Amino acid sequence: MISLIYGTRPELIKLFPLVRAIREKGMAGMVINTGQHGAVLDNLEEELQVKPDIRLDVLSHRLQNADLLARLISDISKVISDTRPDVLVTQGDTFTVLASGIAAFLNKVPLAHVEAGLRSFNLDRPFPEEFNRRVTSIVSHHHFVPTILAKQNLLREHVPEDRIALVGNTIVDAVQAICRERGISPRREKLVYITTHRRENWGLPIRTIAGAVQELCIRYPDYKFIWSLHPNPAVQEDIFSSISEVPENLELLHSIGYIRNLEIIAHAAVIMSDSGGIQEEAASLDKHIIILRDVTERPEVVDAGFGFLCGSDRDLIIATFEKLLLEDNDGTRVNPFGDGKSSERILDILCGK
Repeated sequence: MISLIYGTRPELIKLFPLVRAIREKGMAGMVINTGQHGAVLDNLEEELQVKPDIRLDVLSHRLQNADLLARLISDISKVISDTRPDVLVTQGDTFTVLASGIAAFLNKVPLAHVEAGLRSFNLDRPFPEEFNRRVTSIVSHHHFVPTILAKQNLLREHVPEDRIALVGNTIVDAVQAICRERGISPRREKLVYITTHRRENWGLPIRTIAGAVQELCIRYPDYKFIWSLHPNPAVQEDIFSSISEVPENLELLHSIGYIRNLEIIAHAAVIMSDSGGIQEEAASLDKHIIILRDVTERPEVVDAGFGFLCGSDRDLIIATFEKLLLEDNDGTRVNPFGDGKSSERILDILCGK
């Protein structure tokens, strides 16, 4: 039996193509939701029509990091002990991923890590995700890497090559499936999409970013700016306190579903975000993205011409934005994250084909 585990929104987005494929093929599978993102994850499950077989209740905002990790390890260990899967599949770099790796190792169950090998080479950026994925690599049996660069990172860390499989990124599977089923097609409108949530941007960086956004709203009144707000109250307060007066062309959204998120990305002229997933979605929809980080574990986005690292540098953000408005997406860039068949490749390997 293949068990798939997730606890946050990005994990479910990238695992749902696998969940769907397993169920369509009538394979023995179990889906576990650790509950780390609470109601946000419940809403996404409804959007994507994913119903977990086991639902834990380890809500992240109730616990400090150390307590959250300890609780996740304990609860996941019990599930593994009770169900004894042939393999536990996890995705990404969250505390659910780290805890799953530790619990699988202690219970001697093989761990399959989807989106393995990403590295920023800075334990503080992003924190704690860089630590989580490095440790997960130590205990993984299957390393499903999205790009050649990710494979090279693992080889440098002495991961055996026969345990590494270049499969692409399941985000492409997800984007293609949703866009096909929902009739979403990329086009360029006078629309700008903004998201920020990384811990490295909390405080002064996010306030500086907000100042840049306000200036751009003033300079480009014929563009609509949509800012999807992170639920953390401290992050929202930083944004609100930095915008002296909300421009008429700036819409601050407190909650946005994943399908709506894809629609906005597909129609945007420029995207500004510190999200790793949105970097991949932008590339999958042939969109420019201003990356609101100093480093990224997805340098392929930059190398392929989709992304531009600007951090929280106000002047650089504004200058890059204005440069991108003059450039059309010409369709010559190649998505570095694959062809949308990652889930098929992963299942073939897990089934021994």
